[in-house]
Order: sequence, then structure tokens, then C-alpha cells
Amino acid sequence: MITFNTSYTTSKVSPGINTGKYIVVHHTWLSAGTTDLTMVKYLASNPKQVSVHFVVGRDWQTYQLAPLNAITWHAWAWEYEWNKSMNAVSIGIEIVSDWHVYTEEQKKSVRNLIAYIMEKSNITDVKKIIRHADFAAYRWKRDVGPNFYKEFWTWEAYQNSFKAKALWDLIVELWILNGQEMDRPMTRREYAIATERVIKYLSQLK
Repeated sequence: MITFNTSYTTSKVSPGINTGKYIVVHHTWLSAGTTDLTMVKYLASNPKQVSVHFVVGRDWQTYQLAPLNAITWHAWAWEYEWNKSMNAVSIGIEIVSDWHVYTEEQKKSVRNLIAYIMEKSNITDVKKIIRHADFAAYRWKRDVGPNFYKEFWTWEAYQNSFKAKALWDLIVELWILNGQEMDRPMTRREYAIATERVIKYLSQLK
């Protein structure tokens, strides 16, 4: 279960519908006295032309500033994999950080948020979870910092961890569908639902 703080929204969006093919992970730059709320307000209403869908604070809170189908201004018009404008095809996540320090609460919140976006936007390829640096390194973009995923050693391993998460979620779901009684057979409907989940999971193992 994931909950969002929706107290702040942004009107800094472009016309059109976001196709949501990618999830782009960013981090902010912090100056002395900057708080989570300072960054949220900046991304929501500051005149500067930058906005994002979600902001994950240093505590447990995740702020949603725009709906998933909105075209926010977090990636600009940079090309990636033949896409002419990443803003129009990606969901942006900003992590409040100084590039080096990320709290454990943030890491957990971001993982839950990515899984949520993958489900809602029907993203099955974990390679579509990318860093800002993956397509804007030539602009000296370095986010998200390696300390964010150091437990996984590489970004590729972090991406692949969502396959393992999908499998674990599937196991839990099958257990729940079976009424948490392992000796009770599934009904035909439950079996059909479970089979659909298994096929969907196996299809993303590329």
C-alpha cells in the first residue's frame, strides 16, 4: 500500500498525454537550510521551468505533484532510444538529496513508488527504469548518485531487482488467492487469475 501527499500540485506541464514508457530517477541539489518542503514548493510553483511527477523526501513522505499522464518538465527535450522528447514518454521522480546521502526511508519509498508506477503504467521491462544521467550525461547530469543503489553494486542490478520483487509479489498474491490455506484447492476463477499473473511475470523475463 502506497500513500501520497497531494497537498502541492504543479501547473508546469505541457499539453498532451504522457505515454509513460520510462521511469526517470533524479536527485535534487541541496543548499544550506533546504528542507523537503522547500524542494516540493520549488518544483510545484517556482517560475523556473522545471517540474516533476513525484518528490521523495528524506523522511517517509512521497509527494505527488502531477498525475501519471501529465507531461512534466523534468527531462526536457533530450533524445533517448529514438524518443525525441523524454518529457512526453517518462514519469519523473526527484529524490531530495545532496547526491551523496540517501536515507533508508527514501530508498524504500522509491522502490515502492517505482513498483507502483510500473503497475499503473504497465511497464514490464525493468530496463525502462533509468537515471537522468543515462541520457543527459553530456550535460554533466550525474543523478541519481551511486550511493543510492550501492547495495546492488550496479544500476543494472538495481533494475533487475524489480524482477525479483515482481516474483515475490506474485508468490504473496497466490498465497492470498488461495485463502492462506495451502491445503484448500483454488477455485477455477482463482486458478485463471493466478495463471494470468504467472504468464505476465514470465513475459518480462527477457
